Amino acid sequence: MTKIILSSFVAFIVFFVLFYDATARHHKDRDFKRNTGVGKNSFQAKMPYELFERKGLFATGLEVVFPQGFKCPGISSPYGSKTRYDGSYRKNPHYGYHNGMDITLDTGTHLLSVANGQVIHKGTAGRLVGSYIWLHFPPESTNLPIHIFARYQHLDTPSPLEIDDKVSAGQEIGPSGNTGTTGGHFGYSGYAHLHLMFLTGQSPDFRVRNAKVGPKSLNYLDPVGLFLPRPIDAIDNHILKAMPQEKKKILVSIKTKDGEIIPKGSKVVWPVACERE
Repeated sequence: MTKIILSSFVAFIVFFVLFYDATARHHKDRDFKRNTGVGKNSFQAKMPYELFERKGLFATGLEVVFPQGFKCPGISSPYGSKTRYDGSYRKNPHYGYHNGMDITLDTGTHLLSVANGQVIHKGTAGRLVGSYIWLHFPPESTNLPIHIFARYQHLDTPSPLEIDDKVSAGQEIGPSGNTGTTGGHFGYSGYAHLHLMFLTGQSPDFRVRNAKVGPKSLNYLDPVGLFLPRPIDAIDNHILKAMPQEKKKILVSIKTKDGEIIPKGSKVVWPVACERE
């Protein structure tokens, strides 16, 4: 009888320890997902891909070419790519497609406004975003027949600019950083880079929801499309994707670290300054 009681007591202790450990791990995992946004549901798409495709979420195949004699930070992960700069596959709520372009940068690198525009939103959000600023570029600023709404993400510190401030092409708008990238795939140190996303609309009207700005007729645009030769009567990612391959190498206009815009008089510039070789 004593052996039976002892065996039952040991079994109870073992069950209690296992139950307590499983419960603790469940709560720890739940709290981690709640605090970081990581989890199966956070990566589930809320719309069928056909809707994203219609709005231009796919690779366009555009490539950048910089002016001869200058060294510029290039694209480490292009628009529409399903992989990060290190070749790993993305998990996100839009079927793994990259909704902007990444430029790997040292923390604190000055980010530039790509055209004349205005600050319409700014702030700091959580995972995948960090500190950000939204700029609006009207058609007269870019010589494109659309309004562009651009989000610069992962700033090291919030932009010193305020909402409604006017900006000019090549003006510094904040420092690059790794905010929103720490934890998850990039680990404790994160990944310092600029994620630049363009949304477009036919009017200047937009709405704000948390860290997002949405023009009423939401469409994506590969940021490299900003540098296509003018004049342009119509532009969207479907048009960019359908371009002949020999026309997909796009020469971009730049601002140098000593303040010169090349070619002179260009209305649009690369979002990071270049240096002479």
